[in-house]
Amino acid sequence: MRRQWLALGGAALAAVLGAACGEEVVVQEEVARPVRILEIGSGTERGTNEYSGVVAAWQHAEMAFEVPGRITDFLVIEGQRVAEGEVLAKLDPRDYEAELAKAVANAKKTAADHERYRIMYEKGVSPQIEMETAQRRHEVSLASLAQAEKAVEDTVLVAPFAGVAARKLVKDFQNVKAKEPVLIVQDATLLKMVVAVPEADLAGRKSQDGLEVVNARLKPRVIVSSLPDRVFPAKIRELATAADPTTRTFDATFAFENDQDAVLPGMTARLIIDLPADRAGASSGLQIPSQAVFAGDDGGSLVWKVDPQTMRVSRSAVDVGSLSGDNIEIRAGLSSGDWVVSSGVQQLQDGMTVRRF
Repeated sequence: MRRQWLALGGAALAAVLGAACGEEVVVQEEVARPVRILEIGSGTERGTNEYSGVVAAWQHAEMAFEVPGRITDFLVIEGQRVAEGEVLAKLDPRDYEAELAKAVANAKKTAADHERYRIMYEKGVSPQIEMETAQRRHEVSLASLAQAEKAVEDTVLVAPFAGVAARKLVKDFQNVKAKEPVLIVQDATLLKMVVAVPEADLAGRKSQDGLEVVNARLKPRVIVSSLPDRVFPAKIRELATAADPTTRTFDATFAFENDQDAVLPGMTARLIIDLPADRAGASSGLQIPSQAVFAGDDGGSLVWKVDPQTMRVSRSAVDVGSLSGDNIEIRAGLSSGDWVVSSGVQQLQDGMTVRRF
């Protein structure tokens, strides 16, 4: 029995030594988690505010036929540029053309009847009321003719402005109802963002101030999420003067040029504005995105700081102030040059390695 145990032990030891000598031990590398990193002092200084939103085309139309029918021709494909007035799609016009022919014939008949009764009235053969009745029938027939002509015209869908056929909403040869959207046309050369601006961020604006004055004060600019290194200068085009009764915010529409068609409608972006001078000097805190702050176990506010050398994260306590837009004021705990994770904070742990994305 002892010999058997010794033999088994020797075999196990040999197996271990053989594995150690003959096979290389593989150490799995730590995978860096992609996160957004905000460098304090780079666009986060006191005096600016940010609002997140979605980019939309300034001109956007959901095209629909005014009459029902079956689509016989879709003359554009998605992504195709179209000119103003260009034909986009057609319905089967035969039923409407038949109604038009009937309306034309009826208009000719009522015109002849009216002329006959007019002559008879002038000769004293027919009473005036018969002439007037014939005239009204002719006027009704002309209205029906105009309606039939429009119905035939409405079987052809044309572009209301120059742009792009962004998306087809129905299939080829499908039967559609009147006013059912079939195609989206957009002009993406000029884009817009609509954001809800808190009343505090418009402090200092006088009622007589025009939009040019507001633009000069706020200096709006847009940063698209997929193009973080590019800044698109924007201008406020529309500003509601009545606040939402619940949120006490004002809807503001900002427009910016789509340089080289780099931005597509539907992309997410951030709108940055300068705070009024009196607000900028009212607080010594920094402004960072509110999503960068999370609650600790003790209820305190924390952020993830990133070591620029090792790219490892660590929890750091901060003293927060008031919310404004998508930003939150940091009164203490951060200083210029600090790196902070601004998204995905719930998936991190102390010492984890991260990378920018």
